[in-house]
Amino acid sequence: MPRRASLQAALLAAAAGLLPTASGLAVASESSAEAEAWPLSRLSGIQIKSASDLDWAMQRQDLHTHFNRRQKYLKCPVLNTTGTHIVHMLYFPWNKTTQTLKANESDFDHEFYVRFSALLQGKYCVKLWQLSDMRTYVKAEYPGLWELVEQKADRPVALVDFYRLLVVHDFGGIFWQYGSELTNSALRLSDPFDQFLPPKGKSARLLVEKWITEADAEEMGRTRKSRKGVPPTLRRIATQVFSASPHNEFLRFASQRAISNLLTIPVERDYDILETMGNGMFSEAFNDYVKLGKANDIDVVDFEETRHIVRYSHTFSWRRDKGRCC
Repeated sequence: MPRRASLQAALLAAAAGLLPTASGLAVASESSAEAEAWPLSRLSGIQIKSASDLDWAMQRQDLHTHFNRRQKYLKCPVLNTTGTHIVHMLYFPWNKTTQTLKANESDFDHEFYVRFSALLQGKYCVKLWQLSDMRTYVKAEYPGLWELVEQKADRPVALVDFYRLLVVHDFGGIFWQYGSELTNSALRLSDPFDQFLPPKGKSARLLVEKWITEADAEEMGRTRKSRKGVPPTLRRIATQVFSASPHNEFLRFASQRAISNLLTIPVERDYDILETMGNGMFSEAFNDYVKLGKANDIDVVDFEETRHIVRYSHTFSWRRDKGRCC
């Protein structure tokens, strides 16, 4: 039986009650055994090997509806608020010279995480995803995906770029790049992070990082091999900070685009990372999503407003070309 057909059969069987429930949310009628978390993707026996496999799995991911299964990964404290109040941070320390992951996943300064956790105590769950957390979650919920990305990624930043999309899609909330800071004017607000959440009636909020000129776009299309002569979109959407409700369709669209790029576009220079997996990919994906007429439920904060609420962290630790750009 083809892989796609076997996955469909497993999903239909689960829906009919012929397989153990995928729910990790215990209710009055559930036994302790029935409340155990069993990801649908694990039941199917499918290994993710392509962008279409990932799209299929993400469409059927239901972590956001099952508290116990979700809590197994997030370990959130009890909050004094309602809604998806989660701030996701990722930190996978790597050697800047060799562009390889460090053996000790905790070999970095935790002060930023501690400070933000204290600032948001009782209001937001601040989840710091370290390498082992992410590996456990991805391997359980998306069999084969971890190995696929690890095998194809040119350097560790590709993992960080991609998995930020996945966790916000599955759990909802705000992605916040480690080291990025609120501006002084934002800090004066009683709930400064609320302005980063999608407003009422919207499913996501994206921030414009910058606009590039047509001349610069033409130059990038001409000189960056990964662009294949095609100029990029002028509006650059930030990947350092964004938010969405769980199961946001655009994040699924962007995740599929990222994996497709990872599998088909070789990284030959540093800036190929941005164009294939980073903010270049994210910006192009959103531009295409707008052209499809699907972006009406996404709120976009323009550059002038964005610069008054957040200062992005830019370490450029993913670079290894020592000045070569193309």
